[in-house]
Amino acid sequence: MVASAAVAAPTAAPAPAGFVEARALEPAASDVAGKPATVWCAVNESAWKAETRSRGLFGDPYGFAKPDGSEFSLNPKICTVLTRAVSGAVGAVDYPSLAPGIQTLTHESIHLHGVHDEGQTDCEAIHEMPRIAVRYFHVKPGTQLRALMKAAWAWHRGQPPTYRSVC
Repeated sequence: MVASAAVAAPTAAPAPAGFVEARALEPAASDVAGKPATVWCAVNESAWKAETRSRGLFGDPYGFAKPDGSEFSLNPKICTVLTRAVSGAVGAVDYPSLAPGIQTLTHESIHLHGVHDEGQTDCEAIHEMPRIAVRYFHVKPGTQLRALMKAAWAWHRGQPPTYRSVC
């Protein structure tokens, strides 16, 4: 399982074109990864699509990371939801949007921890989500957390079979 102590993020290399560093998300990512992690957010859909195409990624990925690496990238929709949530500025929580965001951040962070298999990574992520949601994203235990996890499991069930192979 992943380490629970927060680890400070490293000083990041220059941002990829069309991306900005999301320092507010790095404590959560580092906590899950068990080491300093840098999080990059695409500034818009065009930058996201250009970067995913350049990496040979197809479809509509929410994030990508190199297993055992120290950084990962997130699409702009996920970043917007997560940066609002981590700041506590969410107002009425939209769990169907927040759940995929926290799950994606956790999933990519687990890749940094060294897990390569997508099914194992996703299973670990969905089980790690409650701790991360409460600790970093202002989700309260009880009713809020149950609503978030209901949305997370619903979203998980809609993912390709590779991501659902273990849980």
